[in-house]
Amino acid sequence: RKAIDSRAGKALKKKTDYLNTIKIGCPVEYDGQKGTAKFVGLVHFRAGIWVGIQLSSKTGKHNGTVKGKRYFHCKPGFGLLVPAAKVVTKGGFS
Repeated sequence: RKAIDSRAGKALKKKTDYLNTIKIGCPVEYDGQKGTAKFVGLVHFRAGIWVGIQLSSKTGKHNGTVKGKRYFHCKPGFGLLVPAAKVVTKGGFS
């Protein structure tokens, strides 16, 4: 039980850290693709903190639903869900 509590505590701290830098609605970039952060948190299919991105072009994989669970809403083909550590926050795109 202590190991589970410890992992949950670490995940919560990481989520808090990412929420301080990646805000819902802020411009972000992942692997050269620009978009808007729509979700920051835990997902049901992998460990760690993930960011849901609504891309500015139709180069995504989904509409915010992954493996039957809705994480955020966007048009089909505009959504990505990626590890938070791989997301770059932007003050605005030129």
